[in-house]
Amino acid sequence: MGSVQNYRRSATECLALADLVSNPGDRAMLVAMAARWYDLAEKAGKRGDAHGFPNPHQERRARFRVVSGSKAPSPPPKRDNG
Repeated sequence: MGSVQNYRRSATECLALADLVSNPGDRAMLVAMAARWYDLAEKAGKRGDAHGFPNPHQERRARFRVVSGSKAPSPPPKRDNG
């Protein structure tokens, strides 16, 4: 398997894990990791390492918003209904 395929597979695995976790910080980290794997695949493809591997995770990647920094967004304040 070529390096592009390995990088894309790793990106897809990170996104699959991000779908499973509930912690926003963990999800952001996994999405950021997937983005880095995808970037590596793109660079490898431009070098000529591509093997025609499809890009199935690109559509899923667009669903996630990468949170920059190490802090996850804080949840909205709770309303007092009484």
